[in-house]
Amino acid sequence: MATSSSSNTRTVELNNGIKIPQLALGTYLTSDNEIAHVVKTALEAGYRHLDCAWLYGNEKGVGQGIREAIKESNGKLKREDIYITAKIWNTFHRANFVAKAFDISSKDLGLEYIDLFLIHWPVAFDDQGDPTKTENVKIADDIDYLETWQAMEKLVDEGKVKSIGLSNFTEEQIERVWHIAKHKPVVNQVELHPYCQNKALQTFCDKYKIKLQAYAPLGAKERSWAENDDPMLMNDPIIEAIAKKHQKHTALILLAYIMQRGIICVAKSSNEKRLKTNLEALELKLDEDDMKQIEENIKIKFRYYLFEDAKKSKYYPLKDWKQEKNKNGGQTGVDRSALDLAIQYSIDHGGWCPRGRKAEDGVINEKYQLKETPSDVYSERTEWNVRDSDGTLVLICGDQNNIDTGTQYTIDITKKYDKPLLIVDLEHQDVLIETVVDWLKQNHIKILNIAGPREQNSPRIYQKAHIYLRQLFKSFVDE
Repeated sequence: MATSSSSNTRTVELNNGIKIPQLALGTYLTSDNEIAHVVKTALEAGYRHLDCAWLYGNEKGVGQGIREAIKESNGKLKREDIYITAKIWNTFHRANFVAKAFDISSKDLGLEYIDLFLIHWPVAFDDQGDPTKTENVKIADDIDYLETWQAMEKLVDEGKVKSIGLSNFTEEQIERVWHIAKHKPVVNQVELHPYCQNKALQTFCDKYKIKLQAYAPLGAKERSWAENDDPMLMNDPIIEAIAKKHQKHTALILLAYIMQRGIICVAKSSNEKRLKTNLEALELKLDEDDMKQIEENIKIKFRYYLFEDAKKSKYYPLKDWKQEKNKNGGQTGVDRSALDLAIQYSIDHGGWCPRGRKAEDGVINEKYQLKETPSDVYSERTEWNVRDSDGTLVLICGDQNNIDTGTQYTIDITKKYDKPLLIVDLEHQDVLIETVVDWLKQNHIKILNIAGPREQNSPRIYQKAHIYLRQLFKSFVDE
């Protein structure tokens, strides 16, 4: 359950009864020189939760920002009003170094106690006698994170830490900790956003009343190892459509989505305006349809943080994860998007597919009521779908002069059969839904052929078509 507080934020209750602000300011990738100003600005704006880590190399600056904000508040802001999350890095996992990890962070932050102390990753690195050295480290699988946990429990007993938790742990790893724990883990901080929804993990954690804490909620676009074809979460067409509906920035939709699931959210920004704007997500309410669109229709599976250096560890938590950044759950483009929506809205559908039900992503599921052509040639399927329909609606994304071969063939065949043809550019939204409806009525179209490029030829066309066609189909269902 989430409750409001007077500090322009909202709290959720942990399994030890302590309340934690649901929206935290992330401090990763903010330099030590600028973090003090960012933290001070955030606290003045109403943030009451700061997410820190020794690895980030800026805890001294965070501490400076805290002190400046408290001093300039003239008694209105106190240390106990601010919730601090910190993390123990992989080189500090040996029991005899855990207290040292706390001492370093608390000294740098200038704090007598830390509210929440997490094991940053379940993987241990060889400390080489000095855990503050992070270069040329090797995996140390002889160090079990259970050893680390039991040493952290002593920090709770000594009053140095209020709560302890985990980060990047799997269900199995959480279970191991839970069964030996004197002080139970209160959170598991993981990468979480619409491309990495972690629904099963949340269900598991709910069983133990462990709260999920989400990092990279906006897609971590600033990371140095990003590749050109990585999906951009902030530019996802479904997120953009919901943002347009609410007249809000896509960042607010992403933050609201996480918090609406009861999850603690760590949002990073060093931009003063965006930092303040992000607080608006606390008041933004997504409706049931918004949540359904995100959770059912976004098919990309992608993590921005895979922690490649730890892959060889037996404790590496992402062994079973498979990136699917260009594959939309087997959807291959416009035609499949139309079929999925027809099923969703109980609209009769049909048509032709190549012999063997072959498609770009494998064998076409039997739930799609398609008949097989005598040959396995795609062009035959295309022609027969045009032939047996009353008109063809082609959805593209971009310049009509750069249409792929398959889509151009559909256009040419439609003209050959002298059937009604309408081409819509989804990128520029050049044809309104009302115009399509009028076109259908004027041409007396009862059987509509919907076509367009495959996902391979036009990345994310499935999602863009889904948003457009959903409005079209809904207009008929609502009549």
